Amino acid sequence: MFRDGFVQTPGLLEEIRVFVRNNLAAHVAPKEIEVMEELPKTTISGKILRRELKKQEIENSGGTAV
Repeated sequence: MFRDGFVQTPGLLEEIRVFVRNNLAAHVAPKEIEVMEELPKTTISGKILRRELKKQEIENSGGTAV
C-alpha cells in the first residue's frame, strides 16, 4: 500500500530496503517487505488488526509463523 503518486517498482522496493538497512539495527530490520492493497483494520477505531496479519502470514507460509 503506497501513498498516492507512488507505484510499486523493484527500484522503489530496493530504495525502501536500503533506507531501512541504513536507519535500523540489523536485528530489527525486516528480512522481507510485503506490499498489501489494504491492511485489516477495526471498524470502530481503525487500528490495524495484527492478529489478522499473523493469521494471513501463517496461511501463506504453510502453517508456520515467521
